Amino acid sequence: MITSTSSGIWVVGVVLLVAAGFIALLTQSLWAGLAGLALVGVYNVWAWRRVELWPIDRDSAKTASQVGWFASLLAWLAVLFH
Repeated sequence: MITSTSSGIWVVGVVLLVAAGFIALLTQSLWAGLAGLALVGVYNVWAWRRVELWPIDRDSAKTASQVGWFASLLAWLAVLFH
């Protein structure tokens, strides 16, 4: 069966969101957080319009999903234990 994956677009979005939250807390500025949130939105729109999607096999989709979750976990751990 053929499935597809979103590559690393959402992973970059999560990393940007975590970084924006960290910067907002560090600077104690709501505007920094809102600017980071806007950056995540702009990146997401830009990345999805730019990417070329093609069908991949189920095993590749599963591996890509696991890698994405692992990268997100590392980003969260980096922020929590900084």
